[in-house]
Amino acid sequence: MEKILESSAGTIEKTAETKTETAGEALQLTLTADKLIFCKKERIHFSVTATSASYLTIIYSMADRSIVQLYPNDKQKELKLEAGKTYRLPNNDSGLSIEVAEPFGKETIIAYAQQKPPESIDNLTKTPSGFYLYNGTAERYHETFSVKNPASVQSSLRIETFSIQEHEK
Repeated sequence: MEKILESSAGTIEKTAETKTETAGEALQLTLTADKLIFCKKERIHFSVTATSASYLTIIYSMADRSIVQLYPNDKQKELKLEAGKTYRLPNNDSGLSIEVAEPFGKETIIAYAQQKPPESIDNLTKTPSGFYLYNGTAERYHETFSVKNPASVQSSLRIETFSIQEHEK
């Protein structure tokens, strides 16, 4: 039996990507993942770095279009970044994790950073994992967040999740 990685895009290789966004010259936000392809039951980790001290908000747009606010969350009410320091999230100390499960497909991690604590978003429901589920679309979240937090910068990272299928060769 040979294990073949399958997704909606066919057989794929694991790669890494970095995305940086800038608001003027004051704040740059970099969102990085060790890889962009994740298998069922794997844990997703990513890293963020900001050029200035800032507060971080991260949402996760899942394949079924559900929106989960990862940070801030029930265990970390705010996430303040030090300038130039890279943070791996979720970190082991938080007790939080993101495990790949169905439905599989194309997903997006979106990070927002700004130099003051973010205004909270309505329509959030706490999940048993400690994250918050947003009752709306990613576009609506972005609109609402941008109105309440006009000085924020955004960076996004597209990933793909799938199950490993075993095929006879």
